[in-house]
Amino acid sequence: MRNKKYINRKPKCEPFLSKYGLCRALGSQKNFEENRRAIMWVLNFSDGNNTLIDISERSGIDIERIKSATRQLIEHNLLDGKEEVDFYTKVMMFNKSLTMR
Repeated sequence: MRNKKYINRKPKCEPFLSKYGLCRALGSQKNFEENRRAIMWVLNFSDGNNTLIDISERSGIDIERIKSATRQLIEHNLLDGKEEVDFYTKVMMFNKSLTMR
């Protein structure tokens, strides 16, 4: 899983995790709260502007737990990956648009 940006598909409210089957996916009682916390951080900061590393650094949660939460949210259709275009591709697209004028 790359360090890319994601978009929360339900940004208007905090989703009821059991409705999406995420409570079972959170694991044992020992890890439940840590996994729930990671999921909430990923949902709250997945606005298309923050990368997984940004979320990990801000939350203080290990990047592997953030990645795991991200995978679970994608599997349950609560998160979408934001298409990223590298700088070179942006320049090429811009130049092409200039030649079409």
